[in-house]
Amino acid sequence: MLPLRILGVLWLMLSPCGTESTCPSDLNPLVVEPAEVAEVYGASLFINCSSTAEEHEGIYWRVGDQQLYIEEDWNFIAHNLSLSDYNMTAQCRIKLNETYECSKDVEITVYKNPEVASAIKHAGATGEEYDLRCDVFNVAPVQNLIVRWYKDNETIMTKEFNSSTKTPVNETITLPVNISRSEGVVRLRCEAQLDFGPRGVQLPVVSQTHNISALYAPEMKNGHVNVKVVPKGENVTLNCEAEGNPPPVFSWTCDGVDMLERTDNVSFAPVNPFSTCKCVATNHLGNTTKLYQILKIDPPAITTPKPQTPRVAACPLTLTPPEIVARFGDPVSADCNTSATDAVGMGWESPVQGTGFERPPHVPWSVKKLEDWLIQPFCYITLVDQYQCNLTLPITLYKTPDRVSVSGPDYGLEGNDYELKCNIDNVAPANKLTVSWYKDDQEHRTIHFSETSLTPLSVSSTLIINATRDYNGSIFRCEAVLHLGPNGPERVPTTSANYTAVVQYKPLFEYCPSRHIIVENEFSLNKYLCQFNGNPPPKVQWFYDGEVVDSSKPLWRNDTGNYMMRIINKHGSSNTSVYITVEYGPSIDCDDRYKIELSTHIQTPCQPKGLPSPTLTWLKDGKKMAQWTKNDSGKYVLQATNTHGTANHTLYLDILYAPELKQPNQTMELTQGQNVTLDCEAEGNPPPVVLWLFNSSVTPEVNARWHQKTITVTAATSTSAGVYSCIATNRVGHVTRTVSLVIPGKSRGFSYKFVWVLVIIIIILFFLMLAVFLYIRQKKHGHYKLIRVKAASNIPLTPKSTG
Repeated sequence: MLPLRILGVLWLMLSPCGTESTCPSDLNPLVVEPAEVAEVYGASLFINCSSTAEEHEGIYWRVGDQQLYIEEDWNFIAHNLSLSDYNMTAQCRIKLNETYECSKDVEITVYKNPEVASAIKHAGATGEEYDLRCDVFNVAPVQNLIVRWYKDNETIMTKEFNSSTKTPVNETITLPVNISRSEGVVRLRCEAQLDFGPRGVQLPVVSQTHNISALYAPEMKNGHVNVKVVPKGENVTLNCEAEGNPPPVFSWTCDGVDMLERTDNVSFAPVNPFSTCKCVATNHLGNTTKLYQILKIDPPAITTPKPQTPRVAACPLTLTPPEIVARFGDPVSADCNTSATDAVGMGWESPVQGTGFERPPHVPWSVKKLEDWLIQPFCYITLVDQYQCNLTLPITLYKTPDRVSVSGPDYGLEGNDYELKCNIDNVAPANKLTVSWYKDDQEHRTIHFSETSLTPLSVSSTLIINATRDYNGSIFRCEAVLHLGPNGPERVPTTSANYTAVVQYKPLFEYCPSRHIIVENEFSLNKYLCQFNGNPPPKVQWFYDGEVVDSSKPLWRNDTGNYMMRIINKHGSSNTSVYITVEYGPSIDCDDRYKIELSTHIQTPCQPKGLPSPTLTWLKDGKKMAQWTKNDSGKYVLQATNTHGTANHTLYLDILYAPELKQPNQTMELTQGQNVTLDCEAEGNPPPVVLWLFNSSVTPEVNARWHQKTITVTAATSTSAGVYSCIATNRVGHVTRTVSLVIPGKSRGFSYKFVWVLVIIIIILFFLMLAVFLYIRQKKHGHYKLIRVKAASNIPLTPKSTG
């Protein structure tokens, strides 16, 4: 194999001079080191370039838009490059001659490692929802950046970027995450890292670590009502026993007076014989209340205590109704009844419209406009034996959503997660809420909320789907419904507006015929019917022999061939091959006159054009000719027909045929001294040449006319005996007739053999001369062509080009 530089020289010698040409990649003599590199901004990079071509007119570096010095005498050039530009480019170039110049690029990536900061905030209506925010500053190039979120050292999110920006940018990545109470404290952090593939991976830059736990409203450990019996003169200590995250703040009131205590317990000496104290534990997620009933009694006398039978009966209270479900702001009422006959007093404890200690057997409670979301009223009773109990009236205040809407990204990519959010604004109570997702009016998923907050809040439901092309154009909506039980109103959903999903994906062919037949000048490639899809809608390109073609240009007969159709959008491309056959009507480009031979295989003197190949018909005097005879010379119409039309051409056919003799072979007996005349008459086209061959010792009289010759033998002698041969010849063929003259007593053996040898020699010489003659004539009259046609044949004429 020749060295690369020799191949380059040969290529230059064989290329056309004076024309612009690009350097073919297989003959590029340049080698650069390094070919690909990733270096930090501000670093220095040593690059070199060498050439395998010994002969050249200069090798040099081009850095950005600046051309450096040209080296004409060396095949090696180096440069120390300062990486002070994020869009830095370097290209080695060599000028092979005045016309051709080759180049080779150094693929340079200038990078800047990022700075990272992270923040976390409580995001949702519940204490389990957080927004994680990772801020990446001053990083380049962003397309090589990978950001990851970690939860207890486990990756929970990876984000890559597809921007083409090379200069430093800032990016913010937000991730919603749920942390359950069962997880306790979790550690969250984000990391940013530049990944250059084979060129190297940079160490990650790590943010600070956040220790996060689920937040929840305060909860009472041991119920919401407690009864304390205190001897007169002694202090009572009350403990709220509530917990929450963040830790709650406590407030105490006794008989309507603020105790000014903000701890979880309080100690004091009761003033009234019957007192009511209330503890409220509060954080920003809600509050809870605990009620204490305190009875102050005389100290018991020191006697032997009587054994008492523990009370095992239930609290003798009934509520009507037993449960209330009401819209926020509606009026409510209930009645508390007792069946106990030993009741001392009873009443309602409520932050709204509470009652004092009233006489049994019943106590009503009503509110004209209930607007306390956390209200939990209870009815209490005290019996003669100082037994106390209470019964809470379950109240559910509700509020339907102000608005329900679906939000999502502008579009999703095929194969990636597509996240939709159903946003429910200002609804209560959230733990009664159910959200149903619908796709194209079919229920897709139902989600039940577990938030414990009783006050109105805005919540959201996330639906994550795997984006496929089938989802493009799908209609999503969500419905929010409060399930308030049998005592609640009829469930009426609040429905969002429709959201149309947009999924972008690379184009693919669904159906495309691989072959197509068209008629010339009636079809262009942009009319080719292929079924394909892609989003964004793909552009269509057509290629022929690797070159882009104008798809709007009508196709002609010479455009038949194999085409490639390419559909392309920003996510990729797909190709398919199409063979297009361009058909066209007949046309005849023939001479006006032909000579054809009758004695050989039938051929058409010229070849009409057309696709499909036309059917040929020969017409003479308006009649269809099935075969030709020697008498059919004359004017003809050649008719060519296919599915796209008919073409006619008038021409003259001169039908040539070989000579034909009119007399048969014969033997004649003569007597010495007798006269005899021998005739040789022949016809043919062209008219044949007639020649007699006989013994040289005989000199007959020769009478020649246009196409016959007559010889006369006078006064026959013994030398007149022998074979007389008549040869008729034209350009198509020849024929021979013999006349044997016999004189009794004369031997004929020797002369007969001699005559036939002489005949053969003369025939060979004649045809050699005839061939030379025809060659010279054809050179002078090139518009004729000799075609042979088999006589009396029923085989139809088949087209053949005249060349």
